[in-house]
Amino acid sequence: MISIGEANLFANWNHISLPPDVYSIFGYLVTIKPSDFLTFVVSVAIGSITVWIANWQRRIAKEKVISDLFERRYAIYEIHVRAIRKVCIADYNQNEDYSIVDEASYASKQAQFILDNKTYGYLSSILMRLDKMLSLGRFIENNKAMAPHSTGARESQIKAFHEICRLRDELLLELGGGLTDAFMPFLKIKDFRSDIKIGNEINIISKLKHFFKYIFKIKK
Repeated sequence: MISIGEANLFANWNHISLPPDVYSIFGYLVTIKPSDFLTFVVSVAIGSITVWIANWQRRIAKEKVISDLFERRYAIYEIHVRAIRKVCIADYNQNEDYSIVDEASYASKQAQFILDNKTYGYLSSILMRLDKMLSLGRFIENNKAMAPHSTGARESQIKAFHEICRLRDELLLELGGGLTDAFMPFLKIKDFRSDIKIGNEINIISKLKHFFKYIFKIKK
């Protein structure tokens, strides 16, 4: 049973004026000096800034990884473009240096790790057609002297020539769109800074402000 004095105390609780350094936190009276409150606010502010800086460092590190991947992937794309142009734009010349095809073949090996198996298979098909064009070109050059004297050699050369033309048309079409389309999902990147919503950060700060107001209610 509550005594009359206790009842009066509870009845007049909201009318009691607390000392300026006494706060009611979740129904408990706590003595907080201004210096303690200032220390707490500064600590929260420093902690928030530290977290914010760490988050930005994480974003920058992620952006660097994406940038490095972009450079490696674009190098693979660019070397295949150059290889197609080298073999397809001009007629085969046995004195020409076609080592760029070997460079493209070496670069394509990385596609298994930094692209995907589908793109790796696609690049392999391009390299197979380039190698076949070079092989047919060498065949035509090596049998050029025999063609005038042998119907079979002449027919073989004509057949090889038509095959070279077919492969050239296919590869030039790949150069015009297929190769770019295959690499686009891996080369299209977005600046992470454009994803930051300043309004959301302001909203978080506003919620923290209301939170502190709720925690530190002054009973008058």
